[in-house]
Amino acid sequence: KYALEAGLCPYGNAKAMTIAPSFIDPIPKHREPLHSFRPDLIEKYPASADKTNHWRVDVPYISRQTEKNWKEEFPINIVSGRVVEHMGTGTETRASHYLAELSPEMYGELHPNMAAKLGIKHGEM
Repeated sequence: KYALEAGLCPYGNAKAMTIAPSFIDPIPKHREPLHSFRPDLIEKYPASADKTNHWRVDVPYISRQTEKNWKEEFPINIVSGRVVEHMGTGTETRASHYLAELSPEMYGELHPNMAAKLGIKHGEM
């Protein structure tokens, strides 16, 4: 309200919360994913310490991350994500016909070198 009255954008004016007291790390920092396939990055950016009785559930962070070399069991790491056409009410809800037309189906992406190694051609799956 006051920002609009002053002729300013009401979206925070490029201010961000840098200290989040309710987070594990009050100042957020990078932690490698639990099932990372990069042991060198796990060593550099380890997961948080395990938490017992966290909302009545034990949460294994560091013990899960370091229990084995995940790359041996899962040599290909696929990261799922969203693109504007899907997240903006496209494929997920079909609420925007225009966005659904731009990208009608969900899809996965694989590096061309890995696809060639596995014998997968564009559009085969």
